[in-house]
Amino acid sequence: MGIFSWKVEKIEALERMALAGLNAAAIAKQLGTTQHSVITKAGALNIAVIKYTPEQQAMYDANKRERERRKQQRKRAKRALAAGERFIEPGTSRTSPIFRNSLPRLPEMSKSELRAMLAEAVRNTSEVRA
Repeated sequence: MGIFSWKVEKIEALERMALAGLNAAAIAKQLGTTQHSVITKAGALNIAVIKYTPEQQAMYDANKRERERRKQQRKRAKRALAAGERFIEPGTSRTSPIFRNSLPRLPEMSKSELRAMLAEAVRNTSEVRA
C-alpha cells in the first residue's frame, strides 16, 4: 500500500463505517490497511472516527487516573519531606522510596552503642511477653 492507495470506493467505505460507529481498528481490518492510516485519512477528510472501543477507552482512562494519583502522591510526599514532616499515603509499601525516605535518620553509633540498643530492645520485648 502506497501513498495513493485510497481510492474513491475505499473512502466511501471509510465514511460508511465511521457513520456506523465502528472504531478505527475494525475499519482498518475490513479495508485491509492499518489503524494509523485510517485515523490519518479520516482526519484529512474531516471524518469523525472512534479511535478506541469503549472498553479500551475505559481502561486507558483508568490507567491515566492511576498515574495522576501516583504523581500527586509523590508531590505530596516530596513537599512533606522538604518541610521536615513525615507523610505516607495509606497503602504505601514499606519497601518504597517514599516510605524509606520518610523515616527519621538514625545517628551514627559505635558497635558497643548498637549492642546496648539491641539488648534494651530484647529486654523490652521479653517484658511484653511475660
